[in-house]
Amino acid sequence: MGGLRSMQSGKRYLVGDSLGYDLVDCVAVMPEYLFDDGDNEYPVYAVKVRYVETGSEDLFYEAQGYNSNLYVEER
Repeated sequence: MGGLRSMQSGKRYLVGDSLGYDLVDCVAVMPEYLFDDGDNEYPVYAVKVRYVETGSEDLFYEAQGYNSNLYVEER
């Protein structure tokens, strides 16, 4: 089990939290960048994923501890 930073492009993962879990394919690992919310800039780490069930794509990200407790397991 690892976090978002353990994900690699081209691999499948079970990702979730206390609200539920999804099976996703990691499409791309995004380089860390500064996100500006209008008041502050802070580093963000993101991965682009494709949901296995629906085929839709999304970004999962960590920022200042947000989502740092996601369960990530390679499948």
